This record gives sequence, C-alpha cells and structure tokens, in this order.
Amino acid sequence: MAVSLGARFSDQTLLLWVMSTESETPQVVAGEGKKRPDWGNISQIVSALCALALALLAIYGLFFSKTSQALVAYLQSELAARNERIATLELREQQLQSAVSTAQASLDDLTQKKASAEKEIAALNAEQETRSKKLAELDQTLRKAQFALVREKINTTISSTLNGDEVFLEDRLYTPEGVKAKTIRPWETKLAYIKEVADDLPDEYKTIAATVIKNFTEQCGGRFSAQTVQIPALRIPKGTDFGPYGDDRSKHPTAIRYEGLMTQVYKIQQGIQECFRSTTP
Repeated sequence: MAVSLGARFSDQTLLLWVMSTESETPQVVAGEGKKRPDWGNISQIVSALCALALALLAIYGLFFSKTSQALVAYLQSELAARNERIATLELREQQLQSAVSTAQASLDDLTQKKASAEKEIAALNAEQETRSKKLAELDQTLRKAQFALVREKINTTISSTLNGDEVFLEDRLYTPEGVKAKTIRPWETKLAYIKEVADDLPDEYKTIAATVIKNFTEQCGGRFSAQTVQIPALRIPKGTDFGPYGDDRSKHPTAIRYEGLMTQVYKIQQGIQECFRSTTP
C-alpha cells in the first residue's frame, strides 16, 4: 500500500514540475521594457513542493514503517536461509568431491593391484606349466626306469637259462633214439618262457612286466615269429668207424649237419634275446 501511494505521488510531482517549468517562461508586455513576476505560478510551485514532500513521506513510510521492517526482516531471514542452504550445498559438494577423489584413488589402487595380481597369476601359470612339464618329464623318466628295471630282471633270468631242446648236444646222436624229427620255433619257446619268468616277479612289477611283454611282442614278433628250423631224425649208429674222420666224432657228416641246424636255432635265439634287451617303453 505504501509502495503504491509513493509511486502515485511521484508521478504527480513530476507532472506538476513539468507544468511549473513551462509556466515560468517570462512574458514581455507590449510597451514595457522589463519583466514582471507571474504570481499565478506560485500556487503551482507550492503544489509541486507539497507533492514532493508527500513523496518523501511515502518513501520514509516505505522504509521505516513496521510493515516494511517486517518485510525487510523476512527478506533478510529468507536470504540468510538461502545463504545457509547454499553453504550446505557447497559443503556437500566439497564432501562429494572429496569422496570422488578418494574413490578414484581407491580405484586407481585397485587397478594397480589388479594389474599386479594378473602379472602374478600369469607368472604362477607359467611356473605351473613349467612344473607340469617337468613333472611329466620326471614321470616319463620314472616309467622308463621302471620299464628298464623289469625288462632287465626278466632278461637276466632268460639269459642264464637254456632250453635243452634247443641246445646242441652231440651225444643225442649216439643214443638208440637219436635226434627225433621236429620243428623248432624259437620265438614261441622264448615268448612262453618270458611270460613264465614275468609271472614269478613280485606283484609290484607285474603290471610293468605285462607292458614289457606287450611291447616286446609288438616290436619283435613280426621279425621272429615266422622263423622256424626243421630238424630231421638224425642218428649215428653205435660202432660207427670214425677213422676216416680222424677219430673225431664231430667230423661225422651227421654231426656236422646237426650242429649246423642247431646253430641256426642259436642265432635266432640270440636275435630274439637282443631284440628283447632293446625293447622300448
């Protein structure tokens, strides 16, 4: 209300001031050489001064009345509340920026730890792969060593034992029965004997012994399994004169033939024996 009143008085004051200014223009009376004061304008000047005084009173009422003071106090409190809210928001912003900085630092630290962990994992995987290879190599070496051990145990036994039917015994020629006709199969005889020796090994070696025999059969059987020696019936009668042979019975043709046939058997046996010793895992 006070603001509206002050605005109205200000407009009236300006209007009166303009009118008074226009009316103050000096008038020259014909025939007279000097100016006369226009007393009719005095009332206008007084009215303008009154309007100005009223405007000043309105302004004074606006800024110094209780209503105005209450309005100013309200505006000041509202301004203080807004300033406090702004300060709170600024503080919150600082806290959030600090939290963001802390989170970023933590994220950077986690990124570094992740990279370091990935490097460690890669190193561990490489080490594990290396150790796995070494373990596989050691396992293979162990298997080869066990294979060689069992093979040597069997070979020692079969090398120190002779099969009488496959050994050259000249005295058989002079017996009443002599040497009977037969087909000697060195591979079958040797393989059967190797299996017999393997069965007599301790239980801890039997699995490996089975592998040795299997590999031996695969690696050597194709070369020796078909080799046979035909032995005919041979006999040197009792009372035969060995004078033509220098009294040396081994020079008799039958003895020479028999020895030659048994030498073939022996060579096949030696080949089988060498092949067994060279059997690989």
